[in-house]
Amino acid sequence: MPAFGKSLSDAEIAALANYAVDRFGGQQAAVTSDDVRKARLGADALDLKPYINAAIVAAIIAFLVFGSFLVIWVGRSRGRVPGQETQ
Repeated sequence: MPAFGKSLSDAEIAALANYAVDRFGGQQAAVTSDDVRKARLGADALDLKPYINAAIVAAIIAFLVFGSFLVIWVGRSRGRVPGQETQ
């Protein structure tokens, strides 16, 4: 994935982070443009612990969903669907 940090403003990155955590993490996010500014400056005051757990859960869910679709797609391309008996 290409870097996009320099092309997006702090507010845009905060909005993207909030969307990703809200959509895929199952919890409300509260990343502000000030948080992004601190992270860009390397500030140690930024607490990311609540978001790390949500990101891990979101990654696992995405992996499972993608894997399920892949198994179904491969099965159908070979003429078999998982869960159906072969005759």
